[in-house]
Amino acid sequence: MKKYANAVQAKREIDSYEKHFNGSPLLIGIDETNEYAALLSLLKDDYGKQIVRASDSCNVEFPPNPAFQISSVSEASRDKPVIWVGAVQSIMLYGQQDTEAFLINLLGSNFSGPVTVLCPFCSNMLEAIGRNYTKLGYNIAVINSEDRDIPSIHIIHDGLEFADGQVVKSIKGLLWTLEEGKYNCDISVVTSCKFSYLEKSLFPVSKGISPYQLLCKKEPGIAANTIEQNGTLQQWKCLLQNLQPAKSLSFICEQILGMAENFV
Repeated sequence: MKKYANAVQAKREIDSYEKHFNGSPLLIGIDETNEYAALLSLLKDDYGKQIVRASDSCNVEFPPNPAFQISSVSEASRDKPVIWVGAVQSIMLYGQQDTEAFLINLLGSNFSGPVTVLCPFCSNMLEAIGRNYTKLGYNIAVINSEDRDIPSIHIIHDGLEFADGQVVKSIKGLLWTLEEGKYNCDISVVTSCKFSYLEKSLFPVSKGISPYQLLCKKEPGIAANTIEQNGTLQQWKCLLQNLQPAKSLSFICEQILGMAENFV
């Protein structure tokens, strides 16, 4: 197993691996988001390589299992060295055990041509595999970093809950966002995928915040003086939508009811 300080050094390792390809894939552990984005940018600019996305295989509202894509990725590598992105992010949605099994299986697979797999948030796991399976460790490289910028994912169903912050549509959209490395610390996903399917995810996953909960965050007075049962879902949603362009809740009340002095 090799360790590097930054994306530029990792890119050199990938180029060297492709020149001396021996049938095994190269796995790059990279936990810091800026370094991931920098490495991906360098690889995209290299026209001698092709980017293969796991999100392109996502046709239903459930993360694809990349284990079933190994043969197609191997076939693609016959034409040009492959940079496989999204595979690890996808299997991470299944949980720790599935992710470890996938990485071990991947390292033991034979490919028709060079295949580099970017593995964000998996550096510790890859290092453990390298220690426990010495032969597999030869094709592991890790970019050193103390940061692990793993985002939290909030599941939103059919508009019944309100999204706060970055919003993407569908599991496919989530994977594409993770593949690009362009996300905030919180990602809200509008999807029909059941929350229970993602409970084991290595990404922190939670149900999306309700309109009432978001109102309580924005207006402490609502939290102090009301309970969610005081209004219907549609009423809280309507109030939240009106509050967003307004200055405050009191401003909305004045617009609808008039100044407080009028009631004296």
